[in-house]
Amino acid sequence: MMARVSEEGLLAVLGVAHEIAGVGSRDEFGAVLLRELSGLIRSEVTTLNEVDPAAGRLVYRVEPESFVFPAGSAELFAGLAHQHPLIRHHAESGDGSAIKVSDFLGRQEWQDSEIYRRFYALVGVEHQMSITLPAPLPIVVGLAFNRAGPDFGERDRAVLNLVRPHLAQSWRRTREYERLQALLSAAGGVLAQQGAGVIVLADPVHELTPGALMSLYRFFGRPAPRDPLPVRVRHWLVVQQTHLTGSAAGLDLARPLRASVDGRQLVLRHLPGLPGQEDTILLDERPLVAPAGTLQALGLTDREVVVVRLLGTGASNGDIAQRLSLSPWTVKRHLANIYAKLGVRSRTGAAALVLEIDAHHRH
Repeated sequence: MMARVSEEGLLAVLGVAHEIAGVGSRDEFGAVLLRELSGLIRSEVTTLNEVDPAAGRLVYRVEPESFVFPAGSAELFAGLAHQHPLIRHHAESGDGSAIKVSDFLGRQEWQDSEIYRRFYALVGVEHQMSITLPAPLPIVVGLAFNRAGPDFGERDRAVLNLVRPHLAQSWRRTREYERLQALLSAAGGVLAQQGAGVIVLADPVHELTPGALMSLYRFFGRPAPRDPLPVRVRHWLVVQQTHLTGSAAGLDLARPLRASVDGRQLVLRHLPGLPGQEDTILLDERPLVAPAGTLQALGLTDREVVVVRLLGTGASNGDIAQRLSLSPWTVKRHLANIYAKLGVRSRTGAAALVLEIDAHHRH
């Protein structure tokens, strides 16, 4: 039967849950967790451990930080981890709830074990209680509370079992946040190398690719008061979002926004977010190599311009071949070259880009 936890103990558990909920990295998680738990469970040495018994690997963080394990003890412990009754139980059962050594071994049996004689006896630990956090097998991520005496009681077990779900949730969120940050960083790096940028229209607005906001300010001017976006960009966004409402203004084609500075051009495209997701602005910076608004500026030959304009009218390959006195194979080759130069993959994509360029040129 679970021991009752006092009102003071419950408030302490809530305090730990509140503090650990706001962490953003595993390093911060370990530091905050060990600091907060030191006031919850009396423990002479508390460790947050990541153990891989199969690989003989151990990574740990200790509280108090002044506690120093003997030289070589981490490697020694990692090699003996498969013998530890708590690690073995957590790994085999998948049950991360609070357990202590005395649940499995009597005092003499514990002191006769190799892991006690070669490790715990050296650091003065006679009693241990632990809980684990979610981790892919065979890795065990656990919190170990250690004492020279007396043994941990049922109140300690009850408190740890109450706080553990909050710790597990925060641990999962922290790992997912770090994974997401790594993916976003990698994606941002690829985009930046290609001269592209992404700004996420969240609250507050933030850049996915470093320097995206500075590029925006260089081409479109300083942001408006109490708005991170320049006035021209904000007005353009209002128009873009109006297109999505189905109003009369939405009958016009949604147009990108362009600005040129020192022989370079920045093109902005609005990307509406899916339900529950934020909108984004895609930035594409490139040198001005020809008059803006012409298909030739994109590298198309005069014949390719004629072909792609016929494509925009809905003409089939056969229609284009007949109009231009070409073989269907030649038309197909022209289209392959056009797709490559325009950076599109289909007839629809090429036609849409031509319409976009023509709409901009008219304005």
